[in-house]
Amino acid sequence: GVRSVAIVCGGLLLLGLWRLTLDCTGSTRTALITLLAVAAHPAVAAVGVVSTIDGPFLACWAWGLVAAHRRWWAVAGLLVA
Repeated sequence: GVRSVAIVCGGLLLLGLWRLTLDCTGSTRTALITLLAVAAHPAVAAVGVVSTIDGPFLACWAWGLVAAHRRWWAVAGLLVA
């Protein structure tokens, strides 16, 4: 139960990076390659397992970047705050 937050935040981080890559490049293939490369990195894998502040922090920053790219400034501000 304690690690469920880390698992959810790790998934949200990867989903946010996939969405940002897809928005920036328009290529599903590039977004998938980016997702696989990031998921294979040991530091990102640890974020999805270890219960620290890093999981929610990185997930909010990833989605904040998505919101900023779409020019949803209020949402981006709330997410990075």
